[in-house]
This record gives sequence, structure tokens and C-alpha cells, in this order.
Amino acid sequence: MTGPREVAGPAPPAPDDGEGEERRRHERWNTLITATTSILATLITTAGAIFVAVWAAPDKVGDFAKDALGEHVVVTSTVTVGSTVTTTTTAPAPAGATPTYTGGTGGPLTALTTSDSVANDGCWFDDSIALAGSDRKLAAVMCNIAGSGAVVNDIDYTVPENATRFMATVGTNRQSPNASARVEFSVLDLTGRVLDKKTVTYATSATIEAAVSGVPRVKLQIALVDSDDRLGPGNMATVGWITPAFS
Repeated sequence: MTGPREVAGPAPPAPDDGEGEERRRHERWNTLITATTSILATLITTAGAIFVAVWAAPDKVGDFAKDALGEHVVVTSTVTVGSTVTTTTTAPAPAGATPTYTGGTGGPLTALTTSDSVANDGCWFDDSIALAGSDRKLAAVMCNIAGSGAVVNDIDYTVPENATRFMATVGTNRQSPNASARVEFSVLDLTGRVLDKKTVTYATSATIEAAVSGVPRVKLQIALVDSDDRLGPGNMATVGWITPAFS
């Protein structure tokens, strides 16, 4: 005799697709909010650490800029509560480097040297001269005046294309044996026309600024005006064109 037959009950109802989709959407939003909160917390922590580092050592702000741009930059940092402003400006390349004209007005060059000249009567380049009253070492095209009368030293340069001016500080080396000479510095064009000139003494220097638009070549000329002491090989006046350059 067989036992009673078991009859299967009705299948459980299938889950509502709308409720499942809503649950999954909430899960996705929760995941997104958690990830966003984590990222924001990391950014805030990093920004805080950078601010503290800059506040503690603002002089280090420009190190990365110097590493990226090279040695010939000047980086200054201004720190205020809540912000740091870093400014990077290009500084002149070392005196004596080969000049590369940047074009237009105001484009600075490195200091001209005697090797850049096309004619030279007794001048030389020195990157360690100083003027009276200063220890600052300067680059200059130097000349000696060793005799009395209208003694002249000169050096010629071709003018770069599109250059509009020539500039230089002119003066006497503070180690000059003669300290009483008055010396005239002149910038001349090919016809001998004076583009600019200045007279200096041992204690005073001056700035030469000559317009050179349309001028193919200039002559930098040095002439003795007078001297209280007699000039000679042992009592020369050592003078020069300091950081001469076209722009």
C-alpha cells in the first residue's frame, strides 16, 4: 500500500523588478558619495600640508621652478594668510656668454665682450671690475689710458637686426692706478656722428643710451679730457664700458 502523495505548493512570487532597481540605484549613489568624500578628504589634507610647508619655508617655493627653468631665473614668493603668490622672472644670463638678440625694443642681451667686436684698439674684457664705493663685481669692456693729450681707445660692434638702442654704464675701475682723470665716453656711427656721450671721473659713473635704429655699426670711443696727475705706464687710468648691450 502506498502512502499519501505530496502535492507541490504554489511557487513563491517573483520579486518586484521595480523595487530591485530602486535598491540598486541607492547602492550606487551610496558608493559614489563614499568615494567622493574620500577624494575630497585627501585633497583637503594635501592642500593643508602644502600650505603649512609654504608658511614654514616660503623661500623653498621657487625650487621647483628653478629646477625646471634653469639657473637664470629669479623666483620671489609672497605669502599671505590663505594664499601664496609665486612670481618667476627671467634674469640676465652670465656676462660673457654669446649674445642672442631677442628682437624688438626692450629685449635685453648678455653683456658684449671683446670677442663680439669687429675692430678693437687696445680693449679687453673683464668680468670682475668694480666702481668706486662698491664691492659689486661687474662685467666690462676695459681700456687703459696711459698717456697725456687726446688719447683714444675704441672698439667697434655691428648692430643686430631690429635693435633700437645701445646701453652701458661707463666709469673708472676702482683699482685704477690713476684716480684723477676725467674721461669722455662716446658712441659714434660710421660717419663719426655722436649718438651719445658722457664724461666721468673716478668717483662718478654715468649711463650711455644711444639710439641705433638704422645704424649698421657703432664705435665705442674713450678719450682723456684731463688729469691732475701725469699719466704713464705706472699711472694709467683704467676705465670701461660696463655690461654694454644692444636691445
